[in-house]
Amino acid sequence: MKIYLFSIILVFLTFPHIDSYSHGKQNKKPAKSTESKYKFGDVEIFLKQIKGEYPTYCSASIEIKKDGKVLQERKYRNIEPLGGAYGLFVPFEQPSKKYFMVIKHGDYDGRNLLIDKKGGLIDLPGGLFFMTKNKRYLFVEHEQDCCGSLLVFDLEQEKIIFSDRENENAVSNYGDFESIEYLEQNKNVYVIFNYSDVKSEVYKYDFEKNDLVIANKININLRNTVNLYSQVEITEDCSCEQKKK
Repeated sequence: MKIYLFSIILVFLTFPHIDSYSHGKQNKKPAKSTESKYKFGDVEIFLKQIKGEYPTYCSASIEIKKDGKVLQERKYRNIEPLGGAYGLFVPFEQPSKKYFMVIKHGDYDGRNLLIDKKGGLIDLPGGLFFMTKNKRYLFVEHEQDCCGSLLVFDLEQEKIIFSDRENENAVSNYGDFESIEYLEQNKNVYVIFNYSDVKSEVYKYDFEKNDLVIANKININLRNTVNLYSQVEITEDCSCEQKKK
């Protein structure tokens, strides 16, 4: 009998986490749901996000409807934060009148979703972006795990005209940059690759060849004129919910 009682006491002392775990589950915060609707051209765009805790941090969906009929949709069942912004984000100021942009952050796979006024959808690898002053060229940095990546999308031709993942000689393949900045002067666009351990590299985008060429004579101290949606702005307002500005 003494051995039996001693065994029971030993079990309770060895596994004290059982009670605390069940108590923790009871105190788990309820999921927070947010919904938003936007009118653009002939269509309505519905965004829904549900912010929770482990193991489902964020689930989100996009529906594009016309006259109540769903034309296009995207569903993200479990978006992981992974140390940065996550969920859906709508720029406070749309960069183009031709497309309505929604950005998906998280999962080491950022996406830039471009929705036209008829309900068409272009799904680009993306995240942070830069739009030229003439509203034609969209420079997009793909948020991913392994390395930085850059592409350029022509809104007039409706196609990708440059991607460093499809160009073996692309400059950004020579190193893993930490961030990109852009400078537009006299109709020229300069792309500045910033690294943690070496000097920043400056390149000019050649719109005739659709490629990056090294630019040694640009004064990068003039970067205060850069027209870029900052990472800070997006991160602060994108955690599976978006605060109205």
